[in-house]
Amino acid sequence: KGGLSIRKAEARLPVIMIGPGTGLAPMRSLIWERHHWHQQLLSADVEVDTASTQILNGVGETMLFFGGRNKEADFFYAQEWETLQKSMPLQIFTAFSRDQTAKIYVQDILKQQGSVIYDLLFFQKGLVYVCGSSGNMPKAVRAALVDVFKRCGSMDERDAENFLQNMEKEGRYKQETW
Repeated sequence: KGGLSIRKAEARLPVIMIGPGTGLAPMRSLIWERHHWHQQLLSADVEVDTASTQILNGVGETMLFFGGRNKEADFFYAQEWETLQKSMPLQIFTAFSRDQTAKIYVQDILKQQGSVIYDLLFFQKGLVYVCGSSGNMPKAVRAALVDVFKRCGSMDERDAENFLQNMEKEGRYKQETW
C-alpha cells in the first residue's frame, strides 16, 4: 500500500502537493480526486460553520509545486491545470531548473511562498504530500519547510524540526519517493 492515502474526511483541509518530475503523476490523481469531492460538496446541502477558517463550500486550498528542467518540454498538463483552476481552489507553482542561468527548484518556490504555506500548515492544519525522486529532493523539501517554519513562525531549529515531525506522526506530512 502506498503512503499517499487520502480521505474524504480531509477534503476541506488545505493541501500542499510537491511533485517534481515523475512525482507529478500521483499528484494529478490526488487533484482529480479533490476536484470530484469539491463538486460533490458544492452540490450537497452543507451546513456552514462560521467559526472555521476553512473553505466550507468545497475542498480546501490545493497548492501544487511542480518542477522540471524546461517549461517547454516538461510542463505536463498545463492546459488541464488551467481548466481545473477555474472549477476548484487550485494554485500551481512551477520551478524549471534549466530555463534560466541560476537553477530554481521546488524547494526555492516553497520558500518564496513561505507565509502562505505557514498559514495553511500551522493555523489551518493543512496536509503536505511529497512525491518523486528519492535523491536530494525529499531532504531539500524538508529543509525548505523547516526554514519556512523558522522564518514565518519565529521557531528555532529544534521547534521547527519538531513541528514537521509532529505533522508526520499526525499523518499530515506524507512522502512517497522512489
